[in-house]
Amino acid sequence: MPQDVAKLAGRRFELAIPFGCTGPAPKGAEPLLSWRYDAAVKALRINVQLTEWQASEWNLADAVASSRKIEGLWVRWPWSSSEVCSQNVGQAVATDAKPITLPGQTLAIGLIGPSDLAGKERFPRAFDAVKQVEPDQLNAARGFVLWLTGRVGKLPDGQPVRCVQPAGVEQKPICLVALSPEELRVENPLSEDVVAIWSIGDIERRD
Repeated sequence: MPQDVAKLAGRRFELAIPFGCTGPAPKGAEPLLSWRYDAAVKALRINVQLTEWQASEWNLADAVASSRKIEGLWVRWPWSSSEVCSQNVGQAVATDAKPITLPGQTLAIGLIGPSDLAGKERFPRAFDAVKQVEPDQLNAARGFVLWLTGRVGKLPDGQPVRCVQPAGVEQKPICLVALSPEELRVENPLSEDVVAIWSIGDIERRD
């Protein structure tokens, strides 16, 4: 890893992850980042579920016990710097182009804290919130934004970033960035209201 990247550990960060851009989660399905709205009671439900990886999936088994798990989130559109859902509605390619099979996710955020290295469960598996919201304050095409704030952390090997190529050198790298969050919050981009907020310090004290 380049020295400039290795020196990022400890620096402050703020990251926006847009989600729910295609509308509410369909019945019977629960995407990792999703929202639903019950118009009858004007209730908005936000669901943020963490993905769980084995340390061996990131070639970190030598640094920790092989059974060690890392929790975090995939960044769905890592090529975009937009902090909200895209409002582009046109065709991205010619209409007669052959479909392309996407290789899967390529950028992940690992939520790391001081207790993680000892194997202690630090975060709840899911962050849920329910809030009353008027219908005119929702726009299904705008979705919501999950904000993460805190400091760049270190993975068990001491580095802030880990990249792997499971299919070999011809595959684009899949990278895991270690972040030690202090706060997670969900904002409604239409009203700019904070829908939900979780303080990591409060979560630790409750445990």
